Amino acid sequence: MDPNKPLPAHTKLNYHECYAKIVLEDLFASTFSNLLLKDKPDLQDIQTQIGIEVTIAETPKTKESEKLYSTLPYVREETRLKNIGRIGQCGATYEHGILYGPNGVDDFTLINGRINVKAKKLHKGEYKEFSEYHLFIFSSIWVSESMLKDELSYLNQKRLVDCFQKIDIQLPKKLLYFDLTQNSYKVFSIDGDKQFQWASEARECCLAYNGGYNGA
Repeated sequence: MDPNKPLPAHTKLNYHECYAKIVLEDLFASTFSNLLLKDKPDLQDIQTQIGIEVTIAETPKTKESEKLYSTLPYVREETRLKNIGRIGQCGATYEHGILYGPNGVDDFTLINGRINVKAKKLHKGEYKEFSEYHLFIFSSIWVSESMLKDELSYLNQKRLVDCFQKIDIQLPKKLLYFDLTQNSYKVFSIDGDKQFQWASEARECCLAYNGGYNGA
């Protein structure tokens, strides 16, 4: 696999699951030290008996714009300009190497939709049995303090603690951490360079598992 090209659409390891593993082992090293990339749930800690499901709460246009953005450093100029144009059609903006948007509704609607889907699967017994289940969600919404308080109230009202004891939500330059067992939340501020480091490590993880670089 060429290190100077974007990851292919399908890899043996899922990029977002690799990313979530790296984030959790970095921020919560005292809890997670050897998360295994598995399935149903996606990340499994055998020692602590914690299973973690990873999911994405984004609109199709957001997913498409982010995928196009990831190709820009690796494609020819003609394709690059074409991809930037398509990013604009998705409602996003590419300026000075940074992706903005696409504009959407900044609330927890999509996130809660994914939580409910995963909770239903857990109730149906679709996941391997663990003592505790967590959820790791990727999103790009903007949040305020009042939104966080409202979301915690919603999660408590729905008794989501009976399904997922902890919920992590990865946002641009933030990680939201909901501990439903303690009825609390915490916001981790993440430096952009740190998020880039995590993304690079996740990419390396996928590349290594898929046979490494061409010629390696």
